[in-house]
Amino acid sequence: MLGSTYANRTAGVYYYLDYARQHGHLVAKPLPGDVVAYLIGNGHMGRVVNVHKDGTFDAVEGNHMDGCFLVPRNPRWVPCRFIRRPEYR
Repeated sequence: MLGSTYANRTAGVYYYLDYARQHGHLVAKPLPGDVVAYLIGNGHMGRVVNVHKDGTFDAVEGNHMDGCFLVPRNPRWVPCRFIRRPEYR
């Protein structure tokens, strides 16, 4: 259900990612609305907004430079995984 909690209500990136993996919610190619989990440091997350033909994407990310911004990303430069929650399938 849209707006429901996910991954036992955690905000922990690596736990969230593991939960998604166990439930078959990881996808290879993102679509707008997918969650993106960045595998850097303690982890970081965002929501995919646009996907470009070259494989890059734009994501809305909170806590980026002390604010919420639309950030262009290239998955070849930043290790990340994409999660499609069941309500978006």
